[in-house]
Amino acid sequence: MKQILNILLGFVLLSCHSDANNLKVAMYSQDKQYGTTFKLANSQIDIYRQNNKGCLSGYISINGEIIGYSVERPDVDNINDISAIPTGDYGAHVREEGKLKWRLELEDVSGGRENVQIHVGNYINVIDEKTGLERCSIKGCIIIGETLGSDLCSVFNSKKALNKLEEKINENNIPNLDKIIVSIH
Repeated sequence: MKQILNILLGFVLLSCHSDANNLKVAMYSQDKQYGTTFKLANSQIDIYRQNNKGCLSGYISINGEIIGYSVERPDVDNINDISAIPTGDYGAHVREEGKLKWRLELEDVSGGRENVQIHVGNYINVIDEKTGLERCSIKGCIIIGETLGSDLCSVFNSKKALNKLEEKINENNIPNLDKIIVSIH
């Protein structure tokens, strides 16, 4: 009940902060232990990455807290389903349908790219057991995991890392109201 009252009170007592790209809303909350605090309602996800042989890998943080590692395909001139995502700031929203279940989809990726997501996965490329041929396991998306493979192009414990991302977003956002920002560096 206290949380509901704080949320309702937050809607009444809004403090707006703007920067060059976003209007961020700080919600008022009252806590007996810590007193009055202001909390950004947005979730800011940062992905810092570097070029490796055959991929881009790095780490992913939410509101300054590192939650895991990221891997994506190498940069190939922003070709849909083949290339890494261009550096920049993107809005994002949650998708839950289909076999991938909960994931984030980036909005307005340059080059008209669609369905660019942050989701579970382990490898950039895998060997098809039936044909013995290499096939792509991700198409222009970002996979995250708790640990980075020694090849620097794979991640492990992906579902745990994605669950942590989901948990942090749910802590910081009001569903269907708050904006999620993903910055790719």
